[in-house]
Amino acid sequence: MSTQNKTAHDMFLNDPDAFMSQAKLEAEHSIARVYDPPSSEYLKDPHWIKFSQYDSKLHDQIRAKALKPMEKLNANSTYFPPFNTGAGSAPPIFRGTSFMRTK
Repeated sequence: MSTQNKTAHDMFLNDPDAFMSQAKLEAEHSIARVYDPPSSEYLKDPHWIKFSQYDSKLHDQIRAKALKPMEKLNANSTYFPPFNTGAGSAPPIFRGTSFMRTK
């Protein structure tokens, strides 16, 4: 098995409490600097995600649209693009989720 962070992987398997404590510290660190400008190595990356403080002039209209209930679809509408409906097929959005636990 390949892992991106062997230290975190080993801690998760061997000391779950330490892993949770470290994960909490990392999350707090991340939250504390969420609005910081990117470091120089990322300044030219057009895909770098940047966050800004909430500005009602910029965000209220988008927020209202996001919170508005979806309009009811008519019988000819679909949430998914066309896909193979043969035996065992699933919409693309559901492929690859066989690892999920269900009751």
